[in-house]
Amino acid sequence: DRDLAFMLERSPVLEFLVIMGSQTGVRLRLVSQSLRCLQLGYTYLEDIDVVDAPRLERLFQLGDFRQSELTAPSIKNCSSKIKIGRAPNLRVLGYLRPGEQELGITNTVIVVTMPNLICISAVSINNNANL
Repeated sequence: DRDLAFMLERSPVLEFLVIMGSQTGVRLRLVSQSLRCLQLGYTYLEDIDVVDAPRLERLFQLGDFRQSELTAPSIKNCSSKIKIGRAPNLRVLGYLRPGEQELGITNTVIVVTMPNLICISAVSINNNANL
């Protein structure tokens, strides 16, 4: 916990943080003016508190250590907490499993878009440009 906080405090230009394969409980208090993406993969997540991350756009978790056959039953039944404080640019909050995460949101509006909405853009290229 302190190591992650120490690293974030001393990384003023860090934009992408990926935490993979942590078998100990990850507890993260996120205060960062530069971080844009936080990705957790196959971790045992206890809680994340996004206190102040004005540039954070994406926060998602891929896989969960609790689903492993090697995980103790006491850990498998625990839920993690994700609290969103100040993250005005948050656009993606994903791969959360019902019953496994407890989500708290304050001072942040998250707009849900239609997943089956397809947007197609047409681009016109002028090949007759004089160089």
